[in-house]
Amino acid sequence: MKKPQSVKAQYIPRNKANSAQQATSPNESSKIDVREMLGKLDGEQITNLGNGVIELASNGMELAKEVLKTGQVLAQTQAEILKSGHEVKKIAIQEETKQKEIKLKEKANELNSCFETRKEANNHEQIMKILEHIENGKVSSEQLSELIFAIKSGS
Repeated sequence: MKKPQSVKAQYIPRNKANSAQQATSPNESSKIDVREMLGKLDGEQITNLGNGVIELASNGMELAKEVLKTGQVLAQTQAEILKSGHEVKKIAIQEETKQKEIKLKEKANELNSCFETRKEANNHEQIMKILEHIENGKVSSEQLSELIFAIKSGS
């Protein structure tokens, strides 16, 4: 924004007594005062005054544009903040879900490990019983070979 140029001219004081007597409303007295002042200015002073008014109006327009841009940037920034907040919440929910899945997998692995351990213990007990029956002579060699064949075949 440009700084408006100052108008270089002789100071013209207002004549309050004349303006109050000439006009009944404040708007009319203002118009009369402006006419009087403009009438006392020469061409160069009027040109400078006009240029100053135009420059002031231009500065006002630039300021209005800046205010508009600032409003747009503010609105865009607020929208981005909301979007980021939603993304953070979404990621937090995803992380929470992943943590729950990990805990469920840990429990499933623990249960599976317990099951496998019990299965091995049962197999060991069965083998020990079979060996005991063999030692006592309760199982014949034919039955033992059939049992070994059944175990190897997976039935």
